[in-house]
Amino acid sequence: MTAITQIIDWINEDSRPIFWKHAIRLLLLESKLENIHYDLLFDIAKKEAGFIVDIQDLDLYKEIISSDGFKIEDEPVYLLGLGPVTNVSSIEDDQMITFQKNGMTVIYGDNGTGKSSYAKILKNACLTRGEKPELIGNIFDSNSDIPSSKICYQVGDNNKNEVDWTYKKTEISDLKSIRVFDTKSAFHYVEKEDALDYRPAGLHLLDELTNVCSFIQSKVEAQIAKFSNEIELPKVEKETNACNFLVGIGVDTTKADLERYCIKEDEKKQLENLKKEIGDLKSKTVDELKKTIEKKILLYKPLLNSLTAAFNMVSDDSIGAIGKIKKDFESKTNASALVRKSTFSELPMSNIGSPVWQSLWTSAKKFINSLDETLSFPPKEDEICPLCLQSITENTATQMMAFEKFIQDDAQKQAEKAKKQYEEKIESVENSKIALESYGAALLDLKELSIDIDHRIAEFIKTYNTRKEYILNQKNNLNDLSSIPNLDNTLLTFIDDVIKTKEEELKQIKEPEDIKKLIKNKELLANEFTAKSIIKDCRTQVESEIKRIKSLSAYKTIKTKTNTRQISQLSTTISSVYLTSSLKDHFSNEIKKLGFNYFQVNASTRSQRGSQLFGIELTNNSNTKVHTIASEGEQKCLAIASVFAEFNSDGRRSCVVFDDPVNSLDHRWRAKVAARLIDASTERQVIVFTHDIVFLKLLLEAAEYKPTSNIDVKSLDRRLKYTGIVRANPPWDALTTSKRIKFLNNEFRKIKKIEREGTESEYSDAVSSFYGLLREAWERLVEEKLLNKVVERFGRAVQTQRLKRLVDISDKDIEIIDTEMGKCSSLFKGHDAAPDLSESMPSIDEIQQDLNTIKGFEQELSQNRKRS
Repeated sequence: MTAITQIIDWINEDSRPIFWKHAIRLLLLESKLENIHYDLLFDIAKKEAGFIVDIQDLDLYKEIISSDGFKIEDEPVYLLGLGPVTNVSSIEDDQMITFQKNGMTVIYGDNGTGKSSYAKILKNACLTRGEKPELIGNIFDSNSDIPSSKICYQVGDNNKNEVDWTYKKTEISDLKSIRVFDTKSAFHYVEKEDALDYRPAGLHLLDELTNVCSFIQSKVEAQIAKFSNEIELPKVEKETNACNFLVGIGVDTTKADLERYCIKEDEKKQLENLKKEIGDLKSKTVDELKKTIEKKILLYKPLLNSLTAAFNMVSDDSIGAIGKIKKDFESKTNASALVRKSTFSELPMSNIGSPVWQSLWTSAKKFINSLDETLSFPPKEDEICPLCLQSITENTATQMMAFEKFIQDDAQKQAEKAKKQYEEKIESVENSKIALESYGAALLDLKELSIDIDHRIAEFIKTYNTRKEYILNQKNNLNDLSSIPNLDNTLLTFIDDVIKTKEEELKQIKEPEDIKKLIKNKELLANEFTAKSIIKDCRTQVESEIKRIKSLSAYKTIKTKTNTRQISQLSTTISSVYLTSSLKDHFSNEIKKLGFNYFQVNASTRSQRGSQLFGIELTNNSNTKVHTIASEGEQKCLAIASVFAEFNSDGRRSCVVFDDPVNSLDHRWRAKVAARLIDASTERQVIVFTHDIVFLKLLLEAAEYKPTSNIDVKSLDRRLKYTGIVRANPPWDALTTSKRIKFLNNEFRKIKKIEREGTESEYSDAVSSFYGLLREAWERLVEEKLLNKVVERFGRAVQTQRLKRLVDISDKDIEIIDTEMGKCSSLFKGHDAAPDLSESMPSIDEIQQDLNTIKGFEQELSQNRKRS
């Protein structure tokens, strides 16, 4: 497990404060925390403590932090290709950069050629030490696609992977094993006023988290001081619940609690009534008081009974019971209808057996029986029907017997019974009503106890009528009450409580002393209402005190979370494993590799409130600060040594990308860093983006001195509209003599084609340009081969050890060079020659001969004279 992985696992534990977790998340993305980050973390801490803060979703900051790219890697990850890209700055979409798997790939580009845009893609896709730069599309193009790119990579010896990477979309975990460094993102702070300190990866997270805690702690302490002064609360009668509430205000007190102890309008009315009652009680005898109470009870009970009866008539239970009766009636009526249908379905008339028909049949039976009780009903065969005076046939007699049997059938009787029961219930509901005319005195008296009694009764009657109409509408399903208002029984409860209170008073009053007790109880209740009235008047003060106590407690809670003891413990544990035993050794080795020998330095450790700092100090002279004697270049060199020390200590072998790693370094240190990067490329894949032609040259030279190195240089170019055009070769200025000759071979082939197909003017321009390049190739040959790199362009040193090979320079060498360069100077358009002095352009054969001359001379110097 790496240091950062250990920290991520630790911070993801549920017990960690949310602002700690988000601070680590930010630190993995940003090179340093700015004021806006600190303010956000303070807001998160407040939100977590219960403050109302404008943070949309606190759960976003609780999310688990991914440790992709920080775990111990099983196999190295190689970057093989970048592109084609889509809508990334002004990079031409079809361009692609390939990277060699082994050794170093250098991408050189002048300012404005797209180098930074390619580097920004990798900083977002891979693991960047610091802030991920923003990627923008081509503002001069109408393409609205999100910036994206193809990325080709390989894990170990497995198959190649080509993935579609899109800006700010799902991250590709394998790519997080690839590190990208630049001068802004290394997490190495060496420009201290009083020390030269370096925060290794992982430990810098804890160091910065400590800073966050310190910042929030200072903010919290200011708030704690602000909320420490108590707000004076109103004075109320002791031994009241309202007094106990004021005394007991704490962090759990809610606005609902306060609301309960603010007097309501009903309670104000009760307070007025209590004062009157207390006055009446003091002036009445026991008998007078008992009679008064009895009258009150007799006044209220009829009203309660009337309202209760109305309530019961339309209650949920009552409607449910009527619904069952209705359902039973409908079921039995349907059963009777089935019997009727089966009995009379073949008759020529309809509605035989219907309720109207049944009424007619019963009337006929009564009529016949009234004429003569001996007559049978229904008439039998051959009898005279007393109604129609016709003789009853056999068929008619059979049918009339069926009619009578139907009337006597049990299903029909059950239907009749169910119908009667349902109609009786409906009739009782229909006849019920609420008449309050005779209860005026009771209602007037109750107004003294509740100011909204009229409103409550009006609402009760309105709900009663709605539910009554619902019952009487036969279309309604009485088993579904969702569409009608609930019937509130609080009115009944209120009147019932008044009656019970009076009944209880009546029981208690037997002696004059009982009246005194009753007065005492009412005075206590009056005191309670009075105290609640005072709290209502001083509500703003009480609310402020509740807020103060809650705020004070919340800020104290936040302060406990700024304690850095756990951070210090983890820092100490990690330091003992990752810092003292490993990183210091790697740092010493890196100092040696970089050739830092101007004064002796060594790595040391020191603790600082919750963190371990990796200090760089003078050997045997810890009193003198390194930054006081080290130049800027030396300080940067020490920082780069720290980078490599950290890089090697975690045991990774994945690709490393450096974006302009030597900004602000002078020539001497650039050479040392170039050599170190070449050395690193023999152990892992290294990719370097640079716009510094001198640094590119130093890399190439360092590669020459490292036989096992493998360096591939590509360059970037631009067109008028697009950038990022990938060229397979280094820029001309960085080419060696042999590579310049190869380039001239290609140019020569182009000239041959122009000679065959082009115009004289085109041929003249091409040849002139060719001889300008040829002249520069001769200059490079003199510097590199003839003079054996004793003195080089861009170089500040004279390589005297190379002088020993210069003893073989002859007059003939000088003559060849002088002749060839003179010819080149006369042919390329670098000087303003007089028209009459202009030379006619050489033929294609002459150009071939001049090219062969430099080829042969270069080979002779390299092979025979062993120029390197």
